[in-house]
Amino acid sequence: MTMAAPSSSERHADTGGPCGNGTENVNEETKRAVPSDDQDCLDGDASNLSSVPVHTFPGMRHLVAFLGFLGFVNVYSMRVNLSVAIVAMVNSSAISHVNTSSPDVCPLPNNTNTSTNYNGEFAWTEEEQGIILGSFFWGYIATNILGGRLAENFGGHIVMGVGVGATSVLTLLTPYAARSSVNLFIALRVAEGLTEGLTFPAMMAMLAVWTPPLERTQTVIGVFSGAIFGTVLALPASGYLCSSTFLGGWPAAFYIFGAIGVLWLLVWAAIASRTPEKHPWMSDKEKLYISTSLRCQVLLSEQSLPVPYRAIFTSMPFYAIAVCHMAQNYVFYVLLTELPTYLNNILHFDIKQNSLLSALPYFAMFVFGVSCAFVCDFLRASGRLTTTQARLIFSSIGMLGPAVFLVAVAYTGCDAVLSVTMLTLAVGLNGATGSGHGCAHLDIAPNFGGTLMGITNTVATVPAFLAPLTVGALISGQETLERWRLVFWLTVIIIVAGNTFFVAYYRGELQPWNEPNYEPDSGSVNSSESDDDQETEDEDRYLVRQSSGN
Repeated sequence: MTMAAPSSSERHADTGGPCGNGTENVNEETKRAVPSDDQDCLDGDASNLSSVPVHTFPGMRHLVAFLGFLGFVNVYSMRVNLSVAIVAMVNSSAISHVNTSSPDVCPLPNNTNTSTNYNGEFAWTEEEQGIILGSFFWGYIATNILGGRLAENFGGHIVMGVGVGATSVLTLLTPYAARSSVNLFIALRVAEGLTEGLTFPAMMAMLAVWTPPLERTQTVIGVFSGAIFGTVLALPASGYLCSSTFLGGWPAAFYIFGAIGVLWLLVWAAIASRTPEKHPWMSDKEKLYISTSLRCQVLLSEQSLPVPYRAIFTSMPFYAIAVCHMAQNYVFYVLLTELPTYLNNILHFDIKQNSLLSALPYFAMFVFGVSCAFVCDFLRASGRLTTTQARLIFSSIGMLGPAVFLVAVAYTGCDAVLSVTMLTLAVGLNGATGSGHGCAHLDIAPNFGGTLMGITNTVATVPAFLAPLTVGALISGQETLERWRLVFWLTVIIIVAGNTFFVAYYRGELQPWNEPNYEPDSGSVNSSESDDDQETEDEDRYLVRQSSGN
């Protein structure tokens, strides 16, 4: 694939050369190691890059990535804490969901206590509770695309900070809003969705200019795995806080997580910057390493590029990512929202067991997802797999693996230990998708990584509404094994179809429309064709250019 690369003077017009600001003290030998133009991006002549100083762990980019991880721990803790806290907030009524007259239900264990009825302070109906729990996503779906564009125009560090900080303040106000009126509480949850919707695309845009390509998978997954770790943390922690008398019980789940988010914002504001070149504390060696490794892929300046929407929406690799993202989110939200229900109504775990067992699969997902990221980048850096091959393999592990174990869950019956094991394996293996389609936005167009994430995350939020509605329609008040088999089989069909589409149409090549001087009328905007020889040649040049840094 031949691309028209901008000249060095164009690409670095705002950064003081390929090293960016703050590299005045780099020695002359190092300066000569940086090519005077971008011709090596086209002809594969990487000899000039062989002496670029490698900057390995630890570095400022790793600290920024860790803070990003903690940011997503915070926002997901503030997202899921309500699902636990609402049990203690509401004056619960005894509603039986289990059809005990059916032979297709699991018997209650011996010496099982009935579920606890919480005498909370709010008399919300089940319909009102459903609206409250779902209202977050009304706001969340509206700001993903906006977050990507704002980040690409003004800096991902600012948009990420605003997203987490505003969500934290709103979380602190939750007890006041809930006690004022149900409508104000719903409005506050919508506002939280609006602010949190900025975070994922903002961070993707930031990582596009902070992460060397062959560190991309492990960094992106490491940062975004904070969302999973936040789920693991918030489910049991919220249950513990709500059952205590600290800060009044359930309000503590909002005060604690909101306060932690505000503290995170203060540290983020002191550490993060728009680009490595702008960072006052980063070493010259690390700045040079990042700028050189990204020079052929990303516009390393503060210039804002117009989004080639026509090219994006006629690109099959983009559609492959979007479809796979939506299918993966469907299985994620089915399990996230319905797993506690299955554990309670089918397997009859009590609330304490439920909170811990609900978190266990996501801990497995976190560990497996991060491990896959390091393996994926190792295989790419060593030349054993091309980018396309790596994305397709890890996507298939993360989609087809859960499909197998969800089918197994459907037929394990009332064996509680086996069912929980199968569910844990299903959710855990799903973590591999981060090394599949989860990083693919930056493979095809890092200059528009935030915008692409915003678009696909908007589409992928639809299952947040659809999954609970679909499960409710299939169960229809009958909590039986047969009805839940329908839920699991439909989920399997969706994730297999999504992965099949991704395998068929995704190619991990830089798209022509990623280039700053791309001309829409100069050639095809649909770059989904599979040209193995061309991709191999591109990968070989890419690996040679990066070999000195990995």
